Amino acid sequence: MNILFRSVILLGPVLFFNAGSEANIFNDVLDLIIPKKYVEVKDLAMKTCSNAHGGLELQNIHVFNNGKGEIEISGKVNIMTFLSAPITAKVSMERQVFGVWVRVPCIRDFGSCIYEDLCNYGYDEDTSCPASFVQDRVPCRCPVEKGLYKIPSDVRISADGNHWAGLVSGKYRATATFTHNKYEMACYTASFTLKAVPK
Repeated sequence: MNILFRSVILLGPVLFFNAGSEANIFNDVLDLIIPKKYVEVKDLAMKTCSNAHGGLELQNIHVFNNGKGEIEISGKVNIMTFLSAPITAKVSMERQVFGVWVRVPCIRDFGSCIYEDLCNYGYDEDTSCPASFVQDRVPCRCPVEKGLYKIPSDVRISADGNHWAGLVSGKYRATATFTHNKYEMACYTASFTLKAVPK
C-alpha cells in the first residue's frame, strides 16, 4: 500500500502536466473524482522586519481574488535609490501542518526561493511596456529610477484552477529580504492563508 501511494504521488503530477491522449484520459478521470479549484489568498498581513533606511518600501499592499482564477494586487512601491541589476530577493516560507510550522521548498518559484536577480522578470528591451505601466509612469524593466510607483491595476497573479489546489490550502508565513549589491534594502514578514474554492 505504501509503494502504491508513493507511486501515485510521484507519477500523478507528471501525468497531469504531460501532453497527449494519455494526459487527457488521466485528466478526464480526475475531473470525475477531484474537481478543479481556484486558489485564493486570505487574511494577508505584512510588516517590516528591517532597520535598513532607504532602498525599498512597500505601502498599503492589498490582494483581491477576482473570482476568475487571478489574484489582483494593489498598493505602492517606494524606491528610494537608483536600482540596477542585480536585485536579489530571498524568501523563507513555512506552512502550518497539524500545528507545526514546516518549511516549504521552492517549487516553480513558490516557497523558500532565492531570486538571484528580479530584473530577469522584467520585460525585454525589445518589448514595449504595457499601456498601464506607461500611463502611470511605472518602469517595467531595470534600471529603476527613484520614485513612488503605484502598482498598475492590471498586475495579476494567475491562480487558475487545477486538481491539486486543495493540497496547498492552509496557513503560511514568510520572510522576504531584498538586497541590491549585497546591501539590504528591505525585509518584510507576511502571514496569509491559501484556500481552495470550487472553479
